[in-house]
Amino acid sequence: MDESKKMEGLEGEVKEGGAALLARRSGRKVTLNPKGAAYQLETKEKSYNVLLKELKKTGAELLEEDVSERVKADEVLHKTVTKKVRQWLHGYVTLMQTAIDLQALLPADRKEEHLSRHAEIGVELNQMKEGADALQKELALIEHETKSEGSVAGASTTSSSMRANLMMLRLQDERKKAEVKAQLMAVKKRQELLKERQDLELREKELELQVQLDIQNAQEDISEKFEQELLNEDGPDEYQKDTQVKTNVKIQEKNSDGNAQAEGILTGLAHIISKSQNQLPVLEPEVFKGDVEQFAMWLKSFECYIESRTTESTERLHYLATYTGGSAKRAIQGLLQLRSEDAYSKAKQKLIERYGNDFVTANAYRQRLHSWPHVRPGDGKALRELADFLEGCLVQGGLLPCFSAIKNWQ
Repeated sequence: MDESKKMEGLEGEVKEGGAALLARRSGRKVTLNPKGAAYQLETKEKSYNVLLKELKKTGAELLEEDVSERVKADEVLHKTVTKKVRQWLHGYVTLMQTAIDLQALLPADRKEEHLSRHAEIGVELNQMKEGADALQKELALIEHETKSEGSVAGASTTSSSMRANLMMLRLQDERKKAEVKAQLMAVKKRQELLKERQDLELREKELELQVQLDIQNAQEDISEKFEQELLNEDGPDEYQKDTQVKTNVKIQEKNSDGNAQAEGILTGLAHIISKSQNQLPVLEPEVFKGDVEQFAMWLKSFECYIESRTTESTERLHYLATYTGGSAKRAIQGLLQLRSEDAYSKAKQKLIERYGNDFVTANAYRQRLHSWPHVRPGDGKALRELADFLEGCLVQGGLLPCFSAIKNWQ
């Protein structure tokens, strides 16, 4: 507000005449030394010339004929032009103040020249200011109209949005109602089907019972008819005798059948008891832990009790892991992790190569014989054990070619 009042006061003074204005304002006293006065004068002259040049340039741009039309179509341009108008009016006020300060600093011989020059410039600037004021009012009017249109459009948009939301809510309600109705219809149909199914089952059961009843009635009718025919042919006494005989026969047959059944049960129980008493214990191979001398016997028992009873390679491999231990199991540990079909055959072959090799077996017997403890005279038990071992060596010598040199062992 202060700036606006100040600008209005300066505007009135300019209208009176630039020369009169400067003459009246230049009467104030300024006390400066020569250097300070020279510096102030130079600074004010530069500021005056720069402001004047900028005001003329900007004023010419603002007073173009199509500015107002272009501003109406472009909101960004409207803001830019409004800002330039405000800056121009502020620059106008600053120029008036700078002219007054410059008039006070000028020496007496230059004051008249400055007054006449500023008077000519003031006429041109006043015309630009009138155009800037008119443009500012027009910009304000355009801004007001734009805001009014935006309010109306916003109200219209809000109203349309509310109607659209209401329509969406109604559609959702209708959809939910339709879903509930469909579910209700499905429940009713399911109940009807269940009832029909129960009725059908009851009818089937009733029909089945009726059929059984009809069959029994038919059988009774046939029996009665047959008995009546017998009664008519043989007379009442004969019929009673015959009936008694048949009854006795049936009782005897039932007794005989019961005795036979009891005898069969007793015979079966006796057979089961006898079989359980004569049943041998289940045989299984021992756990092989790497003893070369025991490998051949262990391999034979494993093939007999395990390998011959299953053809699945995975089951064989599992049993092989169960019945091995120590160094033997460590030798095939990597193969036990495999799931391939040939994992069992590879593991078994590796055990044979390591513990069933002829030379390995012969060497094991030879080392054991060499390390056999000394047999003292009179020790029958130790001598018997040595004899048994040597007999085993002879047996192996007949089976393995490498045992042909057994006589040369030292």
